[in-house]
Amino acid sequence: MNGPEMSLKSGYISQTNLKKTIEKLASFPTRNTNTVECQEAVELAKSWLEQIPGLEVELFHYNLPAGPRVPEAITASNVIATLHGESPRSILIGAHIDTLNRNGNPFADIAPGANDDASGVAIVLECARLMAQCNWKYTVRFVIFTGEEQGLVGATALAQHASENNWPIIAMLNCDTVGSSQNAQGLEARDRVRLFSEESPNHLSRELARYYEWLNATRTEQEPVRFLASLPRKRQEDIEFRPELILRQDRLGRGGDHMPFNRQGFTAVRFVESAEDLVRQHTPDDLPKHIDFDYLQDVCKVVLHGLTAIADGEPDPKNVHIVREFGVDTTIEWEGDPEQCYLIYSRETTSAVWESSVKVQGLKHTLKKSSKDDRFYAVGSLGGIPVPAQ
Repeated sequence: MNGPEMSLKSGYISQTNLKKTIEKLASFPTRNTNTVECQEAVELAKSWLEQIPGLEVELFHYNLPAGPRVPEAITASNVIATLHGESPRSILIGAHIDTLNRNGNPFADIAPGANDDASGVAIVLECARLMAQCNWKYTVRFVIFTGEEQGLVGATALAQHASENNWPIIAMLNCDTVGSSQNAQGLEARDRVRLFSEESPNHLSRELARYYEWLNATRTEQEPVRFLASLPRKRQEDIEFRPELILRQDRLGRGGDHMPFNRQGFTAVRFVESAEDLVRQHTPDDLPKHIDFDYLQDVCKVVLHGLTAIADGEPDPKNVHIVREFGVDTTIEWEGDPEQCYLIYSRETTSAVWESSVKVQGLKHTLKKSSKDDRFYAVGSLGGIPVPAQ
């Protein structure tokens, strides 16, 4: 079987591509990071990315130390495909290609990993195929991780490398287990995907998640794949598919490849299906037949929508603050380009999501009859992650 069709003539998300990627990866008996099969899957993913014109593809090698799920230390590899933009500032989107059978011999027993996480790999590849058709303001790195099931080792190595080498990462998006709209227990969640984020003074992960929710809640179906959030936007009542904000870093007691980036101070979030199938996960039954490809396509659309907005974003405002003055109005000031347009976001203090935005030009704006005591505010560039007003 050949890899997913990489035709650059396609104008939007290809469900056929998503399906071919998952079926091919799930045909490996296992993709445990310790195995030859995982190395072969990594080389296959590398070859798929190399077929996309405009990408600079390489292997990032790291040491996988001996441990409970690693019988002896080995050298493992992540795949990195870079789409260079006008600026070295970058967005990183990733998924892990390795799998695990938790009930049997983890190195020999079947672990197809169609959902965990060939589904995420399929999204990364499809986003790479579509975005490589255009030039972008910021650089985008498409990453296929290994070592996730051994304790996020591949992501930890890359996050540390990025930190030590001062990679200017704007955002990291982790797509992990995103292909099922219902689980074996009968729970169904066809209209949403969970979006996990950590709140921290060291990065803007929670604001990145809020921005994704806002973009989707105000999106119209007529908006193109290449998208810049350039207009004042209002929340829509009839959004059929949405990211569901989960206000914690990841599922309780569990983790994903965005977490090492959080620890290094990078803005990073994770997409996970809302009806997570814990019965099939890490078992021989994690098969393509359980993937809802309509659902996966919708997840890919949400991921790509925000990814393209950020990749074309204007420079972020700095030192965003509320002027301390009495009155029923709220004045916000920031540093930046006075000729640039910005969006001011507003929400009730009891709300987790942005409720309104207004487009302004300059470095100062007064919101009439909007109480600084009763609301939270932020300022964002066009396409940029909102920066909270302090």
